[in-house]
Amino acid sequence: MVSVKITKRRIFFSTIFVLFALVIAFYVFYAPEPIYSWNYHGNMIGFRADIREAEKVSVYPSETALFNEINSQLIQNMTILFKSAGEKENPYYILQEFEIIQKLTLLFKRIQISPGFNANTTDSYENIFGKIQNPIIVLVHPKFANETSVTVTPNHVIYIKGKTNRDFDLATTKFLMVAMSINLS
Repeated sequence: MVSVKITKRRIFFSTIFVLFALVIAFYVFYAPEPIYSWNYHGNMIGFRADIREAEKVSVYPSETALFNEINSQLIQNMTILFKSAGEKENPYYILQEFEIIQKLTLLFKRIQISPGFNANTTDSYENIFGKIQNPIIVLVHPKFANETSVTVTPNHVIYIKGKTNRDFDLATTKFLMVAMSINLS
């Protein structure tokens, strides 16, 4: 006959092991899958970031303000501005611009307007003013960002900021989700 001595230490480590195994099992079997595509009124569109994660990005002053700015029937042109981050980092802006223009073109077609797009560089993120007919989207590279957020100003300027490249993708995705009324709930 084998006897096993049960000590407080063995109970503690056994409990820790069981809890660890339960946490692993939960994530393997029950954690939600990331979502990288969405059926937007019959068109499957892909995103560079998980829209479940992007949903958590803050929008200031509100999502309604952002939605109203982008869905205005008065828009004639949209300008995308960015500050040079260096030759190695600048191509990352192109990825963000491409995703924004591609998805907003789909949105604008749906709401029956056809504004133009242009992209420019800026030396500073200060004193930028847009118009209701020409809102400005300012892409703030992680090199210059101190937070991850989307901010709409009263002077028709939208700042998309990410502290890391991943956060920059999430902020861009959140901007598009709000503009296109994509809700997971």
